[in-house]
Amino acid sequence: MDEYYLLLEQLKSSKAYQIEGRLITLSDYIYVFNHNYKDVVDFVNKVKNPQVIFPLISIENTQALDISINEVVRRLFNFLSSATALVDQTRIAINYWYAGNEFLYEYKSEVKNRFVNNSLTGFIEELRNFSLHYSLPITHAVFSINIENGISKGLPNFQYVIKKRPLLQFSGWTQKKGKPFFSTFDDEIEIQGLLESYYKQASDFHSWLFNRIKEIHSEDLIWLSEIKERINSLLPKE
Repeated sequence: MDEYYLLLEQLKSSKAYQIEGRLITLSDYIYVFNHNYKDVVDFVNKVKNPQVIFPLISIENTQALDISINEVVRRLFNFLSSATALVDQTRIAINYWYAGNEFLYEYKSEVKNRFVNNSLTGFIEELRNFSLHYSLPITHAVFSINIENGISKGLPNFQYVIKKRPLLQFSGWTQKKGKPFFSTFDDEIEIQGLLESYYKQASDFHSWLFNRIKEIHSEDLIWLSEIKERINSLLPKE
């Protein structure tokens, strides 16, 4: 087993091992963000189930609807917090890992191209500030029914929305980030659509980041895979 322990020590002291640790750290950050997003969307989609939606919109069941709105706000708050945390944690990590490296400038350029002057990402950031430092966003449910010739067609269109007017009372909106987004909607903003749009942008960026790091360190990661195979081959077969 001497060779096993020598190889294991070589692995743990290698640059490749550090690179793998970076990828694991980024994956951990993304995991929290992904699951907070999933918590909101899964809940909204569950409510749209016919067995849930009709009792929920019943006039006699207003308490259940109020509870569902509170639950959406809770999950929305967690998502906004995790979205901002993901931005901050990723920036701090990349600045630390790649200080003085050309990739740091590539990373900053990619961030600038994707997110600077991006009204959606700016709005999400400042909506988080609104929720944390001012008030929870005023949220309610709206639904409509498609009627043809006096007969309802399909399921009701059910949405959770954020009211615009209470948001405007917050002084923390800036022209560089959140303010321009207000011109994209009238009195209400639909939560699921908002989060889906932001999630796609964030996910696309982090897929680029993850794959770019693997590409830059491809030789190290190939070596890491090979040495892990050698180490595993030395373990007792049983």
